[in-house]
Amino acid sequence: MVTALAAGVGVPVVATFCNDAGFVRGASISAGVRQTIGRAEVDTVLVACTQMRAAGVIAELEKEIGKTIITSNQALCWHALRLSGCQHIVPGRGRLFEATL
Repeated sequence: MVTALAAGVGVPVVATFCNDAGFVRGASISAGVRQTIGRAEVDTVLVACTQMRAAGVIAELEKEIGKTIITSNQALCWHALRLSGCQHIVPGRGRLFEATL
């Protein structure tokens, strides 16, 4: 397995929530992303927890901060759709779903 660092991908900042991620609201996720990207220059934000309820805030937050946001649930759904042959663009669910292959 190739790590992000070995692949030349830098991870300049990491942040976590100190409670059960299943109870973190979208507004708190948005605030956390804003605070985190203020600490380092980033190209993309990864929200990596399958319990994070971020789907409802991704598109607006991407517009606000000008960065791509990818969540683990979003990536899983996108990959499953592509594996099944579905190439449709899904507006309103973030840049990942609006990109063509």
